[in-house]
Amino acid sequence: MTPNFSLRQLEFFVEAATLGSFSAAARKCHTSQTAVSLAVTDLERHLKVQLLTRRKAKGVVLTDAGARLVAQARELLEAAEHLQESALADRTQVNGRVTFGCLPTVSPYVVPHLIDTTRAEYPNLELTLLEAPTDGLIAALTDGTCDVAMFYSTPDINGLELTSLGAFKPYVLLAADHRLARRPDIRLAELADEELITPMNSTQFYDSEDVVRAAGVEVRIGVRSGNLDIVRALVARNLGFAILVQPWKARESHEGRPLVALPISDDIPTARLVLATLSGIRPTLRTEVVKATCARLYDDGEPGGDTPRG
Repeated sequence: MTPNFSLRQLEFFVEAATLGSFSAAARKCHTSQTAVSLAVTDLERHLKVQLLTRRKAKGVVLTDAGARLVAQARELLEAAEHLQESALADRTQVNGRVTFGCLPTVSPYVVPHLIDTTRAEYPNLELTLLEAPTDGLIAALTDGTCDVAMFYSTPDINGLELTSLGAFKPYVLLAADHRLARRPDIRLAELADEELITPMNSTQFYDSEDVVRAAGVEVRIGVRSGNLDIVRALVARNLGFAILVQPWKARESHEGRPLVALPISDDIPTARLVLATLSGIRPTLRTEVVKATCARLYDDGEPGGDTPRG
């Protein structure tokens, strides 16, 4: 039986359901709000069921029937994309948009390389960046607003397919004139009287405060900031120390003050960096391209260069 609805109608329905409004769906699909509204209404007429409840000035929400059908609609759209992509003889012709999610504390190492490489190798691929804490990235993957995300993780998360990029051991960042800066390595107990400047990774899977607790050390918590330039600047002024995972090639703060990174001699857990996609749904070719580019970045060595050593 030939369906009496179009893929475009399904796309408008899925985007409106995901984003919560016809206007937001119209912006993402580069069309008018009226076009989205009419398409969804026509889809409902052909399916003989109401998919969305319209709320004046409050957007739209899925009906029970819509909630049952939205996942199937998304799968149909994915299947159509795979069919189109399979017909491509030249991978450089990969096109469309991929939303890449990343922790704000990781993105400076990854995103510039990722955008530069994909633009050079896949000029018709549009990469959109979503920076969010881990919980936000997982939610975005689950509701379909994000295609692939990078964050620190435990081995298994329900509903996600994880690809490991490697395990990284945290290190201590100190000012170059810190009393322990010339040591080859450091025990966290030696910093018990100092303030921990905490990067806000906002993830349940890795946190610098957990690292010191794992070593059996209690420290005073100082400033918390999601901006790593702030963290590094405070440390460089000898206002505390930081525990980081990703290496920085620059050996000085944003203000030009020198920094030193030291290995931690305590037995502490490593942080596992992963690429995550929604399980049960085959990633599109363009998503696979982004995943492969990220994996290649880590295969070539840790982004950012070697851990700075003062």
